[in-house]
Amino acid sequence: MPDDKFNLGIKNAVGVCMNIQGDDRVLVITDELTEKIGNALRNESGTTGAAAQSVNLEDLGSRPMLEVPDELLDILKDFRPTVTFYAAASLEGEVRMRMALTGKIQQIYTALDLPLPRHAHMVSITPQLIREGMTADYHEINKLTYNVLDLVEKAKEIQVTSRKGTAISAQFNSDYRWVPCHGLYHHPGDWGNL
Repeated sequence: MPDDKFNLGIKNAVGVCMNIQGDDRVLVITDELTEKIGNALRNESGTTGAAAQSVNLEDLGSRPMLEVPDELLDILKDFRPTVTFYAAASLEGEVRMRMALTGKIQQIYTALDLPLPRHAHMVSITPQLIREGMTADYHEINKLTYNVLDLVEKAKEIQVTSRKGTAISAQFNSDYRWVPCHGLYHHPGDWGNL
């Protein structure tokens, strides 16, 4: 039986959020827990005419993975993706590896004199999140994100009070730079959470 909501969420990730086109090269980094999603992202990317492949983290080493596997770096060097998805579970201690991966990608692409790939970070993505979150109107999310950013980026303090009486106050350092995760990553080097 077709899973229309799941399929719509995958189409949204590929076509709307990442704007994958026929001349793209797409690498999906996935794992055993999210393999269904990783395969769906790879397959949907392929329907655009893009070259698409996936790599399963467990095929590269044991988990939790604390260092970036050399084999993954070789795949990046050889395949030279224009779009990457990280659609894998978050295991304790792996944030260090994911942060190092970002730096390694920058080093590889600088050495190859290539523009950085667009990147979708989908850590611990589940089929439920694909059905419920990825089926949203990402053009509206993008607009709303920037409207909120305009309101808060110079703020020193934000107070929110609900009708039922909850009151929250937060202080912000104006020296910090806000990084909006707006959902539309269409240009080389664009990245964010989906």
